[in-house]
Amino acid sequence: MNEILPDIFVVSERGAFGAVKPEINVYVLAGHDGLIFDAGYGSRGAVRHLVREVRAIGERFKMQGRPFSVRRILTSHAHPDHFSGLRPLREELGLRVVLTRRTAEIIASKASFYRSYDADDAADLLIRRGAAGRMWNAALQALFHGFYDRLYGLSFVPDPDEIIPDSTVLKINGEEWSVFPSPGHASDHISLYNRERGVLFTGDNVLRSITTWLGPPNSDLEAYIASLERMLELPKLDMVLTAHGSPVVNPKARIREIIDFRRQRTAQVREIVAQSRFGATADEIIRTLYAGEGRFKHEMVRGWVALTLRLLESRGMVKRSSGMGEIRFYPAATGRAADASGPLDTCDGRSGSVTETVMRCATGGRVISPRGDKK
Repeated sequence: MNEILPDIFVVSERGAFGAVKPEINVYVLAGHDGLIFDAGYGSRGAVRHLVREVRAIGERFKMQGRPFSVRRILTSHAHPDHFSGLRPLREELGLRVVLTRRTAEIIASKASFYRSYDADDAADLLIRRGAAGRMWNAALQALFHGFYDRLYGLSFVPDPDEIIPDSTVLKINGEEWSVFPSPGHASDHISLYNRERGVLFTGDNVLRSITTWLGPPNSDLEAYIASLERMLELPKLDMVLTAHGSPVVNPKARIREIIDFRRQRTAQVREIVAQSRFGATADEIIRTLYAGEGRFKHEMVRGWVALTLRLLESRGMVKRSSGMGEIRFYPAATGRAADASGPLDTCDGRSGSVTETVMRCATGGRVISPRGDKK
């Protein structure tokens, strides 16, 4: 437990297996009417650790002769490392679970969660499988669900104590904190902001040194950029407190860097399709971008590549052909003029070939390694 700002503490829960189960930050806004932001994992060890740390914060306040009461918990979005601890923490600490309606709908049950989380091969991931492949994939998915449940300590909340709008103001320790929607990484994602302090809790949308995971069915590239641009418009922004890793102390520069990186990636995917003689599948694009990387890495990044292809297709910049058991993408003859200057097409708004765009993006500032395309 570490006090990173006056009366704002971070409790980090250990992860495992690298990006499969990342270390997660849970924040305690401590005081006479406090709140916990995000819930971490639901495993017995993770819950015990967080309960112990919250009680230690309470003891510190008691020794200082200050009132301490933390009775609410709010999660940023419905991914397992953010909500799995909700129910056991409510039981251990007597917390009220506060959720937006969309998050509440997703985490009401195991069935509703996996409906929002599992991607369809053809519609979402742009993969064609034969009958045997579909059966094998279904079996793997069932095994994965069981592994996932145990690894994260998944538990669901059919009965939240309070439903709030995704755009509202909460009083926390006498301060006004704004909740606002920030979809992109997840459709239900919210952020928490205090103007006077210039502090923003971004969940997974902004991370200090890596880029967040993006993938269907619940991520949206254009919504993600719009959320980042909204953050840039906040009147005062001095620090971003992230769900993974350390705080961001140059938040607006970091947000611009992430936007430029996503534009660079969009231009790279478009360039690969443009240069392909016989069209390109999602797998071929992944192998080009991540040459020398293993299968696990390729599966981790498949989501954002699929999202990018679908975005380019929706703008008329690429077209698909489905046949021979695969989905291939080809450069479109012309893209819609209105979309050619869209928020993800270039990093600087200038015209030019796709290759020129990629080079400008790559040299216009520090470029994050492709290995950063993960949580």
